[in-house]
Amino acid sequence: MRKLLFLIYLILVTLQSFGECTICCKIRYLSNIYHPAVSESYYEGSIVGRVPIAGTGSAAYYQKAWSNTYTMNIKFYSGYELNEKYGNSGLDDKSIVAMINWSNGGTSFVLINKWTSTLKYINEKEVKYYNATGESIPKIDGYDKDGRYWEIYF
Repeated sequence: MRKLLFLIYLILVTLQSFGECTICCKIRYLSNIYHPAVSESYYEGSIVGRVPIAGTGSAAYYQKAWSNTYTMNIKFYSGYELNEKYGNSGLDDKSIVAMINWSNGGTSFVLINKWTSTLKYINEKEVKYYNATGESIPKIDGYDKDGRYWEIYF
């Protein structure tokens, strides 16, 4: 009897697990680097006093720059899988989401652009191939919750 209950428990746990797909990819993201304002430099003249030097100083600005490229194992899920696992409907069931686990314990979720799946549980072929003839694509892209743009290369 105990063995039967344990077997039923294992089956139920298996049904609740993700059908995750893990693929080794290269990734990078586009970020905004903040450069603070720099005050002007001055020339101290004996007769005219303090005079700003032309061409020095600048206003604060943001610069778009690519991160380093990282090679990592990335887990891909369908929107259906994540909605089912977490009990909400925040994602379109046909969407594809990449989950990136960083070595410092952080996690980034990237919603893939212009790419959907009709499968409830995502697989590698669904992520990496464009059509039924097996034509491979070199990269996919998307945005995380902070609006950061990501590129994922296969």
